[in-house]
Amino acid sequence: MSVVMQSAGWAVAAPAMVAAVAQGVLARRRRTLVARTCHEVRGPLTALGLAVAGMDRRGEAPVGCLAALEVELTRAAAAIEDLVCAGRGRRTLDRPEAVELGALLRAAVAAWTAGGHAVRLEPVGETWLLADRVRLARAVANLVANAVEHGGGAVVVRVRGGAGSLAIE
Repeated sequence: MSVVMQSAGWAVAAPAMVAAVAQGVLARRRRTLVARTCHEVRGPLTALGLAVAGMDRRGEAPVGCLAALEVELTRAAAAIEDLVCAGRGRRTLDRPEAVELGALLRAAVAAWTAGGHAVRLEPVGETWLLADRVRLARAVANLVANAVEHGGGAVVVRVRGGAGSLAIE
């Protein structure tokens, strides 16, 4: 085969290889986005389903149930917004505000107890944070969801704190 023919072959093959690699990268990014979407949306939707099933079983709306449903819907909407932005290569902006941690934790626990799960919150004194309420609610709810789904047994949510820091267990 002549040198000219070999060069022509490489000239045709090289762009095709680059295109194939680029297609693979895009496909991998799409798969990652879908996996993240499923993970982030599954928890809130599971909690909503359990809460609704609990209301149906009892024939009533338990105290705090509608508020818990609203929290879970807000979490799901925020997760979807974050994932859409990530898919476009952008980052959503934090929206810091004053958040009372006890109220946020009570709402997260209510979402699971409404569905009949044994989740309780140890008493929390009034604790105010400057945080993105929706993202903090999502993080707390993910912690509780993981404890319920993978912990086995009753779940106890508690806050530990020290000088300028705290931990949610």
